[in-house]
Amino acid sequence: MRFNFDSPDIPDVLLERRDKGRVVFLCGAGISFSSGLPGFADLTQHVIEFYQPAEGSELHKAFQPWVDKNAKEDAPKVPLDQIFHMLYQEYGREEVNELVAKRLNEFKPVGDAGYEHGLIRQLSTSSDGKPQIVTTNFDLLLELGDGKGLPRHEPPAFPDIKLGASLEGITYLHGRLNNTGEGRHPYILSSADFGRAYLSEGWATNFILRLLESYTVVLVGYQAEDPQVKYLLQGLNHDGQYDRTKIYAFDKGEPEDIEVKWRDRGVTAIAYSDHPVLWSTLEAWAERARDHRAWRSKVLEMAQKNPSELEPHERGMVAHLVRSNAGARAFANTEPPPHAEWLCVFDAGVRAGNTATDYFNNSQFDPLDAYGLDSDPERIDNKQGLEGDDDDDSPVIMYEDLLTGSWGDGHSIALDSRLGSKQIGLPSRLASLSRWIRRIHDSPVVAWWAVKKFGLHPTLETELKGLVQRKDIHPNCFKAWALIFDGVKQHAVPYYYRPYYTLLGLLKTQGWTEEVLVFVSTEMAPYLRYSPATGINGAIPPRSEWDNVELHHLGNWDVKSPFRDLTKIDHPKEKNLLKLARILEGHLRLSDRHHERIGSVMFYPPSCYPDVVSEEDYQEFNLFRLVFDDLAQLFPDDARIMASGWRFDDGLQFIKLKLYALKFKLLFAASEVTEAICTIDRTLFWSDKSRQELLFLIKGRWVDLSTLEKERVIGKFLEGPERYEYWSESEYPEYKADSVAEYFKWIDIRREAIPASLMDTYDALAPALNQVSEERIKRLAEPRRVRVNSITHDESTAPISVLPAHKIIAAIDAIEPREFGSFVNKTPFAGLIKQEPRRALAALLYLAKKGEYPVVHWKKILQDWPEIDDPKTNQALLRRLGLLPKDTLMEISHPLSFWFDKFFVTMLKDNEEALWLAFDEFINAIWQSEEDVAKSSIADTTIEGRSLNLSRRTYGHAINSPAGKITECLFNQLRTMNLEKGDGVPDFIKSRFDKLISLGGEGQDCAVVIFAKFTERMLWLDTDWTVANVIPWFNLKHENSEPAWNGFISNSKVPYLPLLIHIQEHLKHLFPVLYKWSWSEGERKVAAQIIVELGMPHEDTPASLVAQDFKNSIRSMKNTQRSDAIHYLGVAGRRDGGKWKERVIPFINNVWPREKKLRTKAEIQAWISLLTHSKEALPELLECAKWCLAPVQLEPYWTQQLTYEYEERKPIASVYPDEILELCYLVTPDSTTGLPVNLEEVLDLIEQAKPELVKDRRFQHLLDLIESA
Repeated sequence: MRFNFDSPDIPDVLLERRDKGRVVFLCGAGISFSSGLPGFADLTQHVIEFYQPAEGSELHKAFQPWVDKNAKEDAPKVPLDQIFHMLYQEYGREEVNELVAKRLNEFKPVGDAGYEHGLIRQLSTSSDGKPQIVTTNFDLLLELGDGKGLPRHEPPAFPDIKLGASLEGITYLHGRLNNTGEGRHPYILSSADFGRAYLSEGWATNFILRLLESYTVVLVGYQAEDPQVKYLLQGLNHDGQYDRTKIYAFDKGEPEDIEVKWRDRGVTAIAYSDHPVLWSTLEAWAERARDHRAWRSKVLEMAQKNPSELEPHERGMVAHLVRSNAGARAFANTEPPPHAEWLCVFDAGVRAGNTATDYFNNSQFDPLDAYGLDSDPERIDNKQGLEGDDDDDSPVIMYEDLLTGSWGDGHSIALDSRLGSKQIGLPSRLASLSRWIRRIHDSPVVAWWAVKKFGLHPTLETELKGLVQRKDIHPNCFKAWALIFDGVKQHAVPYYYRPYYTLLGLLKTQGWTEEVLVFVSTEMAPYLRYSPATGINGAIPPRSEWDNVELHHLGNWDVKSPFRDLTKIDHPKEKNLLKLARILEGHLRLSDRHHERIGSVMFYPPSCYPDVVSEEDYQEFNLFRLVFDDLAQLFPDDARIMASGWRFDDGLQFIKLKLYALKFKLLFAASEVTEAICTIDRTLFWSDKSRQELLFLIKGRWVDLSTLEKERVIGKFLEGPERYEYWSESEYPEYKADSVAEYFKWIDIRREAIPASLMDTYDALAPALNQVSEERIKRLAEPRRVRVNSITHDESTAPISVLPAHKIIAAIDAIEPREFGSFVNKTPFAGLIKQEPRRALAALLYLAKKGEYPVVHWKKILQDWPEIDDPKTNQALLRRLGLLPKDTLMEISHPLSFWFDKFFVTMLKDNEEALWLAFDEFINAIWQSEEDVAKSSIADTTIEGRSLNLSRRTYGHAINSPAGKITECLFNQLRTMNLEKGDGVPDFIKSRFDKLISLGGEGQDCAVVIFAKFTERMLWLDTDWTVANVIPWFNLKHENSEPAWNGFISNSKVPYLPLLIHIQEHLKHLFPVLYKWSWSEGERKVAAQIIVELGMPHEDTPASLVAQDFKNSIRSMKNTQRSDAIHYLGVAGRRDGGKWKERVIPFINNVWPREKKLRTKAEIQAWISLLTHSKEALPELLECAKWCLAPVQLEPYWTQQLTYEYEERKPIASVYPDEILELCYLVTPDSTTGLPVNLEEVLDLIEQAKPELVKDRRFQHLLDLIESA
């Protein structure tokens, strides 16, 4: 947990142990620095200066590096404890110690002196709040203020903790300052003193060992290199009997460096950025310690807010609270209940869900930004990489799920418990969170969350069912929960197909017996299915009250049937046919009720005349229709009785079936059909949802109708549809006529069939009838199905076909582009450009003579200009472009640059002079412009309105900028030339080089990027010119170095030898310089992979690039890039059928740095991913890479990948049991805290694959950890 946004991350277990009085702070000199006390080096210098040893003496030479300002930071130095030993030998122990005491006694605390010591006294306390501190300092600052009367313990008389002696007070492990001026000064200063205290006599070691048996020790005020730390840990480690998980250390530095430095000493490190940050953190921690209840109340008050309004570390505080039983209970009981959106924080699936686009607000929403914890890993950008990098073996990031049980819940089945599943068993922590969920059950957020889960815990589900049935519950809330409880989660749908396959078996063996009919009635009924909402509704929970929440805000709902392929079901021919029809009729009525419950308008309803029968949708409808067909043929009386019970005010399915049944001549007379048609509600008559069945009915029975009956139906037609809300009064007559005309045309009702009384009305339809196309008639009665209506462009030039050039633009401007409700844009000028480009150009040239340059139309002519074999027209366009005013050129800069990109090469052949004129005028216009008109069209990357401040000096920006595009044109032309090595860079590039790279602003950067991208090509053509003009950019101190390196890296390839020779000295230092450039992780990934590729064995690697260079580059990388480098080793190993022995293993053995500080959690996770994806190379690769691994606290679910099916349906733990056992042993810390969740399952697989491994000491060790957890 972090107390402030910049605080170090303090482990929950440490916070909890301190609360119980089981933590003791062991304090070093660092806690006294800000008070003005001298440190160990200052004390040594004071003594040296007092005695002034001879300059040539061993003592003087030993101390000189400590005060030599010109000495290198990493120059070797004699440890200060050894220098004190030399001082003792030279001047006497008591005399030296007395001098040290005198120097310390000169210190007089003033102002805030001792402030830090007061914080330590508040934190390092027993369960009843009494200070219990251990220090290696001699000074008395811990005794200032309220520490004045504390008990003191001095060597060798330490409290015997094993016998229950109290640790209350201050224990001076290395002696206490004698400030009386009398007596001895027995301080631990020299190497001999340290050796006696920690090794030979071991009284300090024994005390710390006893301390660790009962307490967790926190080192503060030390560095890992301090003599005190060295001797302390050597003393503890000489027999390996202490629990390393019980020592923590605060240290300044980068987490990855601090983690490894202290882990090597058996200590869990807590890194902080600067000393003031540490003390502000300890101050906040002390405030928590003084009154834990008050601090908890503040956190709970914070939990009342929407978590998306808080900072990640603030959300982390709440998460810290609910990780413990007591904290979760307090969270659940607080009044009012904490905000419901905390579910989105606690649930890892929601918190780390996919980003979504909010198209309404034109923004991106990343749940990890809104709900993420400060301890969450960042998302990995895997979009870029060298050739062959397909990301298949990229590490899977696991996020902590606070609604799932953990080892710390202290429950026998805690790891199998989760609130979002049907698993039985619930630890008390989860039971508390379950109670909170019940308290906020009436929030839409809870229903939204429930829809996302595989199910709810049985206890939670039962209690929610009771709660949502309260009489005061909101109707929408009651409805949503009823649907959730009654519905089937989408992932479980395949289970509901089982009855179908059971039915097939029953029909094969039993036939259509009464028992099988009962099975169909009970097991084959339609059911509700739901799935999580998608898009923005799936990422952000509903934030409105129930009045404004609709079902689609919570999820997607539909009605499904267990029936699948209906062709495999034989219907009963006589016996039980009617019974089956009645059962299926009941299913349809149930289906209608389901549709009504979910508010389904059946936008794509079933069809009685389907062209394709789906195996997914409306199967009960399709089966019933087939059964009804049989019933109508075999038992028409029964079919008539059944169909007579269907009414037009029933659900849509029965409306369609009623219209379908009326078509059967055996069932209904023509008069009944006429009566039914003419009494249909006007809205229903014209509804497109039942239109197909209505039209088929009328057309199918038309010949059966009498003249009077036909006239009645025609009269019904001519009434036309009522006016819809989206039809204006003026539009209505036209739309009504179109609808009526379509019906007449489809049924093919001729004019002679129209009664005289309706002839005038019919004649008024003539224009509409003439406009009904065959395509419209064909589509009119098609089943309603999903159609994607995209905007199309009508490029017909009819409106301007006969106009003279000088009238064309005015006529186009007068045309309304798109009518309301239409999906067609009228763009006659686009059609004119493509069909008659000369005429389109003439229209613009006419206006140009008048000094008018309509930018919209100039952009259009550039965007749509066709590839034509008409040099004169092309030349006319080029000449006019060369004469356009500079202001106009600036306004059309983007389409013009894209036009050049498309036509540059082809037009250069026929119109070279005109093209270069236009091209150079465009460059001059950009060069002279005061605005940065050549900048990229790509907007800055933002998240929720916050800019990520990524660099714009990149290839991605260059190819979307005018400057980048026109520079690329030059190289497009270069590609067409059959030049040989040494032919020289063509003059058309050289002559424009200086101007393009001096455009200024972003345009200049874009040009440099493109030139740098083609450096290899130019070097091949003209080494001297390229070395003089382009290669200098790659110097990391050059102002163009960032765009130059980005342009080169955009090739996603390793440099060829000629270029490598020129840039190798700069490449050696690319890391860490590129971190000053705000590149994306993808670009950094490519750079890291280039280093790896070059570092692997190659015949043409320059001799001047040696393993040491690549080692240094890797050392300078950050965790993410080193992980990318490890990932790329897998890519290289799998290449060409497997190159592990030839390339990867030598790289690991000879190039990868062996510093322990590089064995961070992220990198070890990357090594594990590499190993587990190496397949048959795993045994040899693990043997080679063992030294890259170390025991470290990894994500709890990392072992899941070891249990996945690998080959021949076997998990990798079963295929390689020896290697997986070794891997787990190497990376699992010797601690029961934070064991991998699936470790026990992995051991089971290893045992099944190779039983003899059970006796292996590694297996037994891991098993002991599991059983002790």
